[in-house]
Amino acid sequence: MAQSQRSVTPFPSPAPTSLPSSDFDGEAIGPFPALPARPTAVMNVLRALPRLRNAETRPNQALNLRPNANVKAVMIQMVGTVAKTLCHHCSKRFGKFVECVAVAG
Repeated sequence: MAQSQRSVTPFPSPAPTSLPSSDFDGEAIGPFPALPARPTAVMNVLRALPRLRNAETRPNQALNLRPNANVKAVMIQMVGTVAKTLCHHCSKRFGKFVECVAVAG
């Protein structure tokens, strides 16, 4: 018996008419960073979530968006929940971002 191959259907991109939206302070929230030609499954899930804020880096922190992990980090910053307690990484100020943000799941 032949095994069936499981394919993942990516979520559609948000409609351009939904941009820009505003954060809780009324500041316009920009679009997600440019995704690679073949976004990962995680990127497709994050892309389907509502953007809540811009990803704000700490002063003097450059962010290279070439590695997919950094693109996902920016997307998580935009859609996730701000942590009430900083994670170990953020508590040591190792992170590139101003806020410690996570996505459940």
